[in-house]
Amino acid sequence: MHQFLRGSDAAFANLEQRAKQACIVFQDQEMPPGTHPPYARIGFEVSPEDGSTLLLVDRGLLYTGPSAEVRKWLDAGYKWFPSFAELRRWLRESLAPAYGLAAEPSALGSGLASTEPPSPCFDASTTAICGRRE
Repeated sequence: MHQFLRGSDAAFANLEQRAKQACIVFQDQEMPPGTHPPYARIGFEVSPEDGSTLLLVDRGLLYTGPSAEVRKWLDAGYKWFPSFAELRRWLRESLAPAYGLAAEPSALGSGLASTEPPSPCFDASTTAICGRRE
């Protein structure tokens, strides 16, 4: 999931558009420390009607880390957000600290502040479409 913690605005815009057409799945994503197994599939799905967003994750993961929010997401197998922007905020402010990274609450809309150059896109070699909307 590290690629989603410091993704560029352009990469997130592309993901949001793709996720309005189908659930976009990323295989073998490193989960936060304290998660067993340590790798899982994650998926993004955005409602084209209202923009609400689902962050999906394989079920059956055990999380022993300190974040109650991450534990709730992993236990449920999904997390619902009223918008894609709220998903991005949660990734930065709640998920990043579970990886030991500093939260970046002011980054939304201005590009993600990082010492690393932003990635132009997420690793497409790990993606697959898990379903299509009718």
